[in-house]
Amino acid sequence: MSRTEKLRMTEFFRPARPTARNRQVDAGESGYLLGRISAAVAIFAAILASTTPSPLYPVYIAEWGLAPSAGTTIFATYAIGTLATLLLSGRLNSLVRDRRAILLPGLVMTALGAILFAMADNLAMLLIGRLMSGVSTGLITGTASALLHDLDRPDKRGRAATIATVAFTGGAFAGPCVSSLALGIDLAPLVTPFLVIAGTAMAAFIGLSLAAWPRSGAACIPAKEPATEPAAEPAPMDLSDLPGLLPGTTARQIFRLSCLGIGVAWGVGSMMMAVGVSVASDVFHVGWVVLAGLVPALFQLLAGIGQVLGGRIRGLTALLIGFSGLAVLQALIGFGAVWGLTGLFLLSVPLAGLAYGATFVGGAALVNQTSEPSQLGRRISGFYVVGYLSNMIPTFIAGLLIDRYGLLPVFTGFSLTVALVAATGVALVLRQRREPL
Repeated sequence: MSRTEKLRMTEFFRPARPTARNRQVDAGESGYLLGRISAAVAIFAAILASTTPSPLYPVYIAEWGLAPSAGTTIFATYAIGTLATLLLSGRLNSLVRDRRAILLPGLVMTALGAILFAMADNLAMLLIGRLMSGVSTGLITGTASALLHDLDRPDKRGRAATIATVAFTGGAFAGPCVSSLALGIDLAPLVTPFLVIAGTAMAAFIGLSLAAWPRSGAACIPAKEPATEPAAEPAPMDLSDLPGLLPGTTARQIFRLSCLGIGVAWGVGSMMMAVGVSVASDVFHVGWVVLAGLVPALFQLLAGIGQVLGGRIRGLTALLIGFSGLAVLQALIGFGAVWGLTGLFLLSVPLAGLAYGATFVGGAALVNQTSEPSQLGRRISGFYVVGYLSNMIPTFIAGLLIDRYGLLPVFTGFSLTVALVAATGVALVLRQRREPL
Protein backbone atom coordinates (compact mmCIF):
# COMPACT_ATOMS: atom_id res chain seq x y z
CA MET A 1 0.00 0.00 0.00
CA SER A 2 1.43 3.37 -1.02
CA ARG A 3 1.65 6.35 1.25
CA THR A 4 -1.08 8.12 -0.76
CA GLU A 5 -3.41 5.15 -0.38
CA LYS A 6 -2.76 5.05 3.38
CA LEU A 7 -3.65 8.72 3.71
CA ARG A 8 -6.89 8.22 1.80
CA MET A 9 -8.07 5.79 4.47
CA THR A 10 -9.22 8.71 6.62
CA GLU A 11 -10.86 10.87 3.95
CA PHE A 12 -14.31 9.57 4.90
CA PHE A 13 -14.00 11.16 8.33
CA ARG A 14 -12.78 14.52 7.08
CA PRO A 15 -15.46 16.99 5.91
CA ALA A 16 -15.24 18.01 2.28
CA ARG A 17 -15.68 21.68 3.14
CA PRO A 18 -15.05 23.47 6.43
CA THR A 19 -18.16 24.75 8.15
CA ALA A 20 -18.69 27.24 10.95
CA ARG A 21 -18.85 24.44 13.52
CA ASN A 22 -16.51 21.88 11.91
CA ARG A 23 -13.60 23.95 10.73
CA GLN A 24 -9.94 23.24 10.21
CA VAL A 25 -7.62 25.79 11.76
CA ASP A 26 -3.94 26.23 12.30
CA ALA A 27 -2.39 23.77 14.73
CA GLY A 28 -1.14 26.52 16.99
CA GLU A 29 -4.52 28.16 17.45
CA SER A 30 -6.42 27.72 20.69
CA GLY A 31 -10.05 26.66 20.53
CA TYR A 32 -10.24 22.89 20.58
CA LEU A 33 -12.41 22.73 23.68
CA LEU A 34 -15.17 20.69 22.02
CA GLY A 35 -12.61 18.25 20.64
CA ARG A 36 -10.96 17.80 24.03
CA ILE A 37 -14.29 17.38 25.81
CA SER A 38 -15.41 14.84 23.22
CA ALA A 39 -12.16 12.88 23.53
CA ALA A 40 -12.63 12.73 27.30
CA VAL A 41 -16.27 11.64 26.85
CA ALA A 42 -15.07 8.93 24.45
CA ILE A 43 -12.78 7.51 27.16
CA PHE A 44 -15.61 7.81 29.68
CA ALA A 45 -18.02 5.96 27.36
CA ALA A 46 -15.58 3.13 26.64
CA ILE A 47 -14.83 2.51 30.32
CA LEU A 48 -18.50 2.97 31.24
CA ALA A 49 -19.26 0.11 28.84
CA SER A 50 -16.54 -2.03 30.40
CA THR A 51 -17.73 -1.71 34.01
CA THR A 52 -21.52 -1.37 33.77
CA PRO A 53 -22.29 -5.12 33.46
CA SER A 54 -20.49 -6.08 36.70
CA PRO A 55 -23.48 -5.77 39.09
CA LEU A 56 -25.70 -7.49 36.51
CA TYR A 57 -23.82 -10.78 36.18
CA PRO A 58 -25.66 -12.39 39.14
CA VAL A 59 -28.96 -11.32 37.55
CA TYR A 60 -28.12 -12.98 34.25
CA ILE A 61 -26.98 -16.12 36.07
CA ALA A 62 -30.15 -16.32 38.18
CA GLU A 63 -32.72 -15.39 35.51
CA TRP A 64 -31.19 -17.38 32.65
CA GLY A 65 -30.03 -20.37 34.70
CA LEU A 66 -26.37 -19.91 33.69
CA ALA A 67 -23.38 -21.59 35.29
CA PRO A 68 -21.70 -19.59 38.09
CA SER A 69 -18.67 -19.14 35.82
CA ALA A 70 -20.70 -17.13 33.29
CA GLY A 71 -19.68 -13.81 34.85
CA THR A 72 -15.97 -14.59 34.66
CA THR A 73 -16.32 -15.94 31.11
CA ILE A 74 -18.04 -12.77 29.95
CA PHE A 75 -15.39 -10.63 31.61
CA ALA A 76 -12.56 -12.69 30.09
CA THR A 77 -14.13 -12.19 26.65
CA TYR A 78 -13.86 -8.45 27.16
CA ALA A 79 -10.17 -8.81 28.02
CA ILE A 80 -9.57 -10.88 24.86
CA GLY A 81 -11.05 -8.11 22.70
CA THR A 82 -9.05 -5.40 24.43
CA LEU A 83 -5.79 -7.35 24.24
CA ALA A 84 -6.22 -8.17 20.55
CA THR A 85 -6.86 -4.52 19.73
CA LEU A 86 -3.99 -3.34 21.92
CA LEU A 87 -1.61 -5.42 19.83
CA LEU A 88 -2.88 -3.67 16.67
CA SER A 89 -3.52 -0.12 17.89
CA GLY A 90 0.03 1.11 17.44
CA ARG A 91 0.02 -0.02 13.82
CA LEU A 92 -3.40 1.54 13.23
CA ASN A 93 -2.27 4.88 14.62
CA SER A 94 0.72 4.88 12.27
CA LEU A 95 -1.55 4.47 9.24
CA VAL A 96 -3.83 7.47 9.78
CA ARG A 97 -3.41 11.23 9.79
CA ASP A 98 -6.57 11.91 11.76
CA ARG A 99 -7.13 10.06 15.04
CA ARG A 100 -10.88 10.30 14.46
CA ALA A 101 -10.44 7.57 11.85
CA ILE A 102 -9.93 5.25 14.83
CA LEU A 103 -12.11 6.93 17.43
CA LEU A 104 -15.33 7.22 15.43
CA PRO A 105 -15.54 3.52 14.48
CA GLY A 106 -14.57 2.67 18.05
CA LEU A 107 -17.47 4.72 19.40
CA VAL A 108 -19.89 3.10 16.95
CA MET A 109 -18.70 -0.29 18.19
CA THR A 110 -19.18 0.82 21.81
CA ALA A 111 -22.77 1.80 21.06
CA LEU A 112 -23.52 -1.37 19.08
CA GLY A 113 -22.05 -3.57 21.81
CA ALA A 114 -24.25 -1.82 24.39
CA ILE A 115 -27.35 -2.20 22.23
CA LEU A 116 -26.58 -5.89 21.79
CA PHE A 117 -26.44 -6.21 25.60
CA ALA A 118 -29.77 -4.41 25.89
CA MET A 119 -31.37 -6.80 23.39
CA ALA A 120 -29.66 -9.96 24.67
CA ASP A 121 -31.68 -13.01 25.55
CA ASN A 122 -28.88 -15.60 25.59
CA LEU A 123 -25.26 -15.96 26.62
CA ALA A 124 -23.91 -15.82 23.06
CA MET A 125 -25.26 -12.29 22.58
CA LEU A 126 -23.62 -11.20 25.83
CA LEU A 127 -20.28 -12.66 24.76
CA ILE A 128 -20.42 -10.94 21.37
CA GLY A 129 -21.43 -7.64 22.96
CA ARG A 130 -18.66 -7.94 25.52
CA LEU A 131 -16.09 -8.73 22.82
CA MET A 132 -17.20 -5.62 20.91
CA SER A 133 -16.84 -3.59 24.10
CA GLY A 134 -13.31 -4.90 24.59
CA VAL A 135 -12.31 -4.08 21.02
CA SER A 136 -13.76 -0.58 21.26
CA THR A 137 -11.96 0.04 24.55
CA GLY A 138 -8.68 -0.95 22.95
CA LEU A 139 -9.36 1.40 20.03
CA ILE A 140 -10.49 4.36 22.09
CA THR A 141 -8.55 4.71 25.33
CA GLY A 142 -5.00 5.12 24.07
CA THR A 143 -6.00 7.03 20.94
CA ALA A 144 -8.25 9.47 22.81
CA SER A 145 -5.57 10.03 25.45
CA ALA A 146 -3.10 10.93 22.71
CA LEU A 147 -5.71 13.18 21.12
CA LEU A 148 -6.15 15.08 24.37
CA HIS A 149 -2.42 15.79 24.27
CA ASP A 150 -2.53 16.76 20.58
CA LEU A 151 -5.36 19.25 20.91
CA ASP A 152 -4.22 21.05 24.04
CA ARG A 153 -2.07 24.16 24.10
CA PRO A 154 1.66 23.42 24.14
CA ASP A 155 2.05 25.06 27.54
CA LYS A 156 -0.88 23.10 29.01
CA ARG A 157 -0.29 19.60 27.67
CA GLY A 158 0.63 18.26 31.09
CA ARG A 159 -3.05 18.34 32.01
CA ALA A 160 -3.98 15.89 29.22
CA ALA A 161 -2.93 12.91 31.34
CA THR A 162 -4.96 14.24 34.26
CA ILE A 163 -8.07 14.65 32.12
CA ALA A 164 -7.65 11.14 30.70
CA THR A 165 -7.26 9.70 34.23
CA VAL A 166 -10.36 11.53 35.46
CA ALA A 167 -12.38 10.32 32.46
CA PHE A 168 -11.14 6.76 32.95
CA THR A 169 -11.86 6.75 36.68
CA GLY A 170 -15.21 8.45 36.17
CA GLY A 171 -16.32 5.81 33.69
CA ALA A 172 -15.08 2.97 35.90
CA PHE A 173 -16.98 4.39 38.89
CA ALA A 174 -20.13 5.42 37.03
CA GLY A 175 -20.70 2.08 35.29
CA PRO A 176 -21.53 0.00 38.38
CA CYS A 177 -23.42 2.97 39.84
CA VAL A 178 -25.72 3.19 36.81
CA SER A 179 -26.53 -0.52 36.79
CA SER A 180 -26.88 -0.65 40.60
CA LEU A 181 -29.29 2.27 40.49
CA ALA A 182 -31.32 0.57 37.78
CA LEU A 183 -31.43 -2.57 39.91
CA GLY A 184 -32.37 -0.64 43.05
CA ILE A 185 -35.34 1.14 41.47
CA ASP A 186 -36.18 -1.76 39.12
CA LEU A 187 -35.85 0.42 36.02
CA ALA A 188 -35.35 -2.27 33.36
CA PRO A 189 -31.88 -3.04 34.77
CA LEU A 190 -30.89 -5.27 31.84
CA VAL A 191 -31.76 -2.57 29.30
CA THR A 192 -31.55 0.96 30.70
CA PRO A 193 -27.83 1.04 31.64
CA PHE A 194 -26.84 0.01 28.13
CA LEU A 195 -28.98 2.70 26.55
CA VAL A 196 -27.06 5.18 28.71
CA ILE A 197 -23.80 3.78 27.31
CA ALA A 198 -25.00 3.99 23.71
CA GLY A 199 -26.18 7.58 24.22
CA THR A 200 -22.88 8.61 25.80
CA ALA A 201 -20.89 7.05 22.95
CA MET A 202 -23.01 8.81 20.34
CA ALA A 203 -22.60 12.13 22.14
CA ALA A 204 -18.83 11.71 21.88
CA PHE A 205 -19.20 10.71 18.22
CA ILE A 206 -21.19 13.84 17.40
CA GLY A 207 -18.83 16.06 19.37
CA LEU A 208 -15.74 14.75 17.58
CA SER A 209 -17.48 15.09 14.22
CA LEU A 210 -18.41 18.73 14.84
CA ALA A 211 -15.26 19.85 16.65
CA ALA A 212 -12.80 22.35 15.21
CA TRP A 213 -9.75 20.53 13.92
CA PRO A 214 -6.15 21.49 13.19
CA ARG A 215 -5.14 21.96 9.57
CA SER A 216 -1.71 20.56 10.24
CA GLY A 217 0.46 19.40 13.09
CA ALA A 218 -1.59 18.32 16.12
CA ALA A 219 -3.97 15.43 15.57
CA CYS A 220 -2.72 15.03 12.00
CA ILE A 221 -0.25 12.18 12.04
CA PRO A 222 1.56 11.59 8.74
CA ALA A 223 1.97 7.98 7.81
CA LYS A 224 5.53 6.83 8.25
CA GLU A 225 7.48 5.12 5.52
CA PRO A 226 9.41 2.00 6.51
CA ALA A 227 12.91 2.70 7.72
CA THR A 228 15.55 1.90 5.12
CA GLU A 229 18.36 1.44 7.63
CA PRO A 230 18.19 -0.98 10.57
CA ALA A 231 18.16 0.69 13.97
CA ALA A 232 21.34 0.35 15.98
CA GLU A 233 21.14 -1.81 19.08
CA PRO A 234 20.90 0.61 22.03
CA ALA A 235 23.46 0.45 24.79
CA PRO A 236 22.20 -0.70 28.20
CA MET A 237 20.62 2.20 30.05
CA ASP A 238 22.53 3.55 33.05
CA LEU A 239 20.17 3.60 36.04
CA SER A 240 22.75 4.72 38.57
CA ASP A 241 21.30 8.23 38.82
CA LEU A 242 17.68 7.17 39.16
CA PRO A 243 16.56 8.02 42.73
CA GLY A 244 15.87 5.10 45.04
CA LEU A 245 17.46 2.30 43.00
CA LEU A 246 20.33 0.17 44.20
CA PRO A 247 23.49 0.54 42.06
CA GLY A 248 23.79 -2.24 39.51
CA THR A 249 20.03 -2.58 38.97
CA THR A 250 19.20 -3.23 35.31
CA ALA A 251 16.28 -1.99 33.25
CA ARG A 252 15.28 -5.60 32.60
CA GLN A 253 14.97 -6.24 36.35
CA ILE A 254 12.80 -3.16 36.79
CA PHE A 255 10.65 -4.12 33.82
CA ARG A 256 10.01 -7.57 35.27
CA LEU A 257 9.16 -6.03 38.64
CA SER A 258 6.76 -3.59 36.97
CA CYS A 259 5.10 -6.45 35.09
CA LEU A 260 4.64 -8.31 38.37
CA GLY A 261 2.97 -5.19 39.73
CA ILE A 262 0.46 -4.79 36.91
CA GLY A 263 -0.16 -8.53 36.88
CA VAL A 264 -1.08 -8.65 40.56
CA ALA A 265 -3.08 -5.41 40.48
CA TRP A 266 -5.09 -6.16 37.37
CA GLY A 267 -5.68 -9.72 38.49
CA VAL A 268 -7.32 -8.38 41.64
CA GLY A 269 -9.28 -5.79 39.66
CA SER A 270 -10.61 -8.31 37.16
CA MET A 271 -11.85 -10.65 39.89
CA MET A 272 -13.51 -7.75 41.67
CA MET A 273 -15.32 -6.70 38.49
CA ALA A 274 -16.25 -10.26 37.47
CA VAL A 275 -17.45 -11.73 40.78
CA GLY A 276 -17.32 -8.83 43.26
CA VAL A 277 -21.10 -8.51 43.49
CA SER A 278 -21.58 -12.27 43.95
CA VAL A 279 -18.86 -12.31 46.59
CA ALA A 280 -20.47 -9.38 48.41
CA SER A 281 -23.92 -10.99 48.46
CA ASP A 282 -23.17 -14.72 48.73
CA VAL A 283 -19.90 -14.81 50.70
CA PHE A 284 -20.06 -11.69 52.85
CA HIS A 285 -23.87 -11.54 53.07
CA VAL A 286 -24.34 -7.93 51.91
CA GLY A 287 -28.13 -8.01 51.71
CA TRP A 288 -28.85 -4.66 50.06
CA VAL A 289 -28.58 -5.15 46.30
CA VAL A 290 -27.53 -1.56 45.61
CA LEU A 291 -24.69 -1.72 48.15
CA ALA A 292 -23.49 -5.04 46.75
CA GLY A 293 -23.52 -3.52 43.27
CA LEU A 294 -21.53 -0.52 44.45
CA VAL A 295 -18.62 -2.69 45.67
CA PRO A 296 -16.95 -2.68 42.22
CA ALA A 297 -17.67 1.05 41.90
CA LEU A 298 -15.97 1.85 45.20
CA PHE A 299 -13.01 -0.29 44.20
CA GLN A 300 -12.63 1.57 40.89
CA LEU A 301 -13.07 5.00 42.46
CA LEU A 302 -10.36 4.37 45.04
CA ALA A 303 -8.17 2.81 42.34
CA GLY A 304 -8.30 6.10 40.45
CA ILE A 305 -7.45 8.04 43.59
CA GLY A 306 -4.58 5.60 44.23
CA GLN A 307 -3.21 6.31 40.77
CA VAL A 308 -3.31 10.06 41.34
CA LEU A 309 -1.64 9.81 44.74
CA GLY A 310 0.86 7.20 43.58
CA GLY A 311 1.83 9.39 40.65
CA ARG A 312 3.09 12.05 43.06
CA ILE A 313 5.80 9.85 44.60
CA ARG A 314 8.70 7.79 43.28
CA GLY A 315 7.70 4.82 41.18
CA LEU A 316 9.57 2.33 43.36
CA THR A 317 7.98 3.76 46.51
CA ALA A 318 4.50 3.59 44.96
CA LEU A 319 5.15 -0.01 43.94
CA LEU A 320 6.29 -0.88 47.47
CA ILE A 321 3.21 0.73 49.02
CA GLY A 322 0.93 -0.99 46.52
CA PHE A 323 2.45 -4.43 46.96
CA SER A 324 2.35 -4.05 50.77
CA GLY A 325 -1.28 -2.95 50.73
CA LEU A 326 -2.39 -5.77 48.46
CA ALA A 327 -0.49 -8.34 50.53
CA VAL A 328 -2.16 -7.27 53.78
CA LEU A 329 -5.62 -6.47 52.43
CA GLN A 330 -6.02 -9.57 50.28
CA ALA A 331 -4.99 -11.71 53.24
CA LEU A 332 -7.63 -9.97 55.36
CA ILE A 333 -10.26 -10.40 52.65
CA GLY A 334 -9.37 -14.07 52.24
CA PHE A 335 -9.56 -14.85 55.96
CA GLY A 336 -12.65 -12.64 56.32
CA ALA A 337 -14.40 -14.67 53.63
CA VAL A 338 -14.11 -17.80 55.76
CA TRP A 339 -16.10 -16.18 58.58
CA GLY A 340 -18.26 -13.91 56.41
CA LEU A 341 -17.09 -10.67 58.08
CA THR A 342 -19.12 -8.11 56.15
CA GLY A 343 -17.60 -5.03 57.77
CA LEU A 344 -14.06 -6.22 57.07
CA PHE A 345 -14.93 -6.79 53.42
CA LEU A 346 -16.56 -3.37 52.93
CA LEU A 347 -13.56 -1.68 54.55
CA SER A 348 -10.86 -3.70 52.80
CA VAL A 349 -12.16 -3.53 49.23
CA PRO A 350 -11.85 0.27 48.81
CA LEU A 351 -8.42 0.20 50.46
CA ALA A 352 -7.43 -2.59 48.07
CA GLY A 353 -8.47 -0.23 45.28
CA LEU A 354 -6.01 2.36 46.60
CA ALA A 355 -3.26 -0.27 46.67
CA TYR A 356 -4.22 -1.39 43.16
CA GLY A 357 -3.86 2.18 41.87
CA ALA A 358 -0.49 2.71 43.55
CA THR A 359 0.88 -0.61 42.26
CA PHE A 360 -0.21 0.06 38.71
CA VAL A 361 0.98 3.65 38.46
CA GLY A 362 4.27 2.82 40.19
CA GLY A 363 5.00 0.07 37.70
CA ALA A 364 4.04 2.27 34.74
CA ALA A 365 6.27 5.09 35.98
CA LEU A 366 9.24 2.76 36.34
CA VAL A 367 8.79 1.43 32.81
CA ASN A 368 8.80 5.00 31.50
CA GLN A 369 11.82 6.03 33.55
CA THR A 370 14.04 3.03 32.85
CA SER A 371 13.45 2.43 29.12
CA GLU A 372 15.55 3.78 26.28
CA PRO A 373 13.52 5.95 23.86
CA SER A 374 13.99 3.35 21.14
CA GLN A 375 12.58 0.64 23.43
CA LEU A 376 9.89 2.60 25.25
CA GLY A 377 7.02 1.78 22.90
CA ARG A 378 7.79 -1.94 22.95
CA ARG A 379 8.21 -1.96 26.74
CA ILE A 380 4.93 -0.12 27.33
CA SER A 381 3.09 -2.48 24.98
CA GLY A 382 4.59 -5.49 26.78
CA PHE A 383 3.64 -3.99 30.13
CA TYR A 384 -0.02 -3.67 29.11
CA VAL A 385 -0.08 -7.07 27.43
CA VAL A 386 0.89 -8.57 30.80
CA GLY A 387 -1.90 -6.55 32.40
CA TYR A 388 -4.60 -7.76 30.04
CA LEU A 389 -3.39 -11.35 30.23
CA SER A 390 -3.74 -10.98 34.01
CA ASN A 391 -7.25 -9.68 33.44
CA MET A 392 -8.14 -12.67 31.32
CA ILE A 393 -6.39 -15.85 32.38
CA PRO A 394 -6.79 -15.92 36.20
CA THR A 395 -10.40 -14.81 35.93
CA PHE A 396 -11.26 -17.49 33.38
CA ILE A 397 -9.54 -20.20 35.43
CA ALA A 398 -11.29 -19.00 38.58
CA GLY A 399 -14.62 -19.29 36.79
CA LEU A 400 -13.99 -22.91 35.89
CA LEU A 401 -12.97 -23.67 39.47
CA ILE A 402 -16.05 -21.90 40.84
CA ASP A 403 -18.27 -24.21 38.78
CA ARG A 404 -16.57 -27.22 40.34
CA TYR A 405 -15.75 -26.18 43.91
CA GLY A 406 -17.97 -23.17 44.65
CA LEU A 407 -17.42 -19.45 45.07
CA LEU A 408 -16.19 -19.37 48.69
CA PRO A 409 -13.18 -21.71 48.46
CA VAL A 410 -12.08 -20.34 45.08
CA PHE A 411 -12.33 -16.71 46.12
CA THR A 412 -10.57 -17.43 49.40
CA GLY A 413 -7.79 -19.32 47.64
CA PHE A 414 -7.42 -16.55 45.05
CA SER A 415 -7.18 -13.84 47.71
CA LEU A 416 -4.54 -15.71 49.72
CA THR A 417 -2.55 -16.50 46.57
CA VAL A 418 -2.56 -12.81 45.59
CA ALA A 419 -1.43 -11.92 49.12
CA LEU A 420 1.50 -14.32 48.79
CA VAL A 421 2.52 -13.02 45.34
CA ALA A 422 2.22 -9.41 46.52
CA ALA A 423 4.42 -10.22 49.54
CA THR A 424 6.98 -11.60 47.09
CA GLY A 425 6.75 -8.29 45.24
CA VAL A 426 7.50 -6.45 48.49
CA ALA A 427 10.64 -8.54 48.97
CA LEU A 428 11.78 -7.89 45.39
CA VAL A 429 11.25 -4.13 45.72
CA LEU A 430 13.24 -4.05 48.95
CA ARG A 431 16.12 -5.77 47.15
CA GLN A 432 16.26 -2.93 44.61
CA ARG A 433 15.98 -0.04 47.05
CA ARG A 434 19.06 2.03 47.75
CA GLU A 435 17.74 3.48 51.00
CA PRO A 436 16.78 1.18 53.90
CA LEU A 437 13.30 1.50 55.31
